[in-house]
Amino acid sequence: MTVNYQLLINGLSQERLNTYSNHQTLGQKETIQAYKYNVLLSAEVFKAISVLEVALRNSISQAWNAKLNCSDWPMNKKEIDPTSNKNADLIKSIDEAIKDAGHPPKNPKVIANLSFGKWLQFLQPRFAKINNSILEKVFPNYKIDYTKLRSQQVQDIYRQFEAIKILRNRVAHHEPIFKDKNLNDKFESIFECLNWINSEMHILIDRSEFDRLLKEGPSSVIVNGF
Repeated sequence: MTVNYQLLINGLSQERLNTYSNHQTLGQKETIQAYKYNVLLSAEVFKAISVLEVALRNSISQAWNAKLNCSDWPMNKKEIDPTSNKNADLIKSIDEAIKDAGHPPKNPKVIANLSFGKWLQFLQPRFAKINNSILEKVFPNYKIDYTKLRSQQVQDIYRQFEAIKILRNRVAHHEPIFKDKNLNDKFESIFECLNWINSEMHILIDRSEFDRLLKEGPSSVIVNGF
């Protein structure tokens, strides 16, 4: 099958593809190879982050519900101070999640409707009082350092998850993550965070394709039929 590379470039836009070639002198075929390679690599990263996202939101919601002795958090918005400007965006998102959760809304649907970024907000310092008391519940396999404050350790966890969120956003915006020299370390970080929550869930992620793609590089991608 003959590929019309110029038509592909027009559809993707030259400006976007310039970020893939990184100012190198790449031919049309090589540029499209780099783009397709990034699509394949991004898919593997996104699948892994999706598993982590599900694990995190379920672990946080279960721990908070147990701590607050209820079964409908975050729908009930307990311990989310409505007078704090820091919580305004979070409360708005919960209200939208409730609205989209059907009639009557059910808490599991509200949990699923909240984005990864919104769940990470619950690890921020404004919720330190609760987080310090449920650290082992949310992250049962996290190795506690008893020489450090619990609040500092929660923030260490938050920063690692925040880095994963940034990677997730780069994937969602079709950025050329294949050029990231630390991509393998960031992929390993996903597994580390997942293990803190649930050591069995890593079996849901087949990392062999990610490893193969990373090893073989863009030139391994077949463009015909793209």
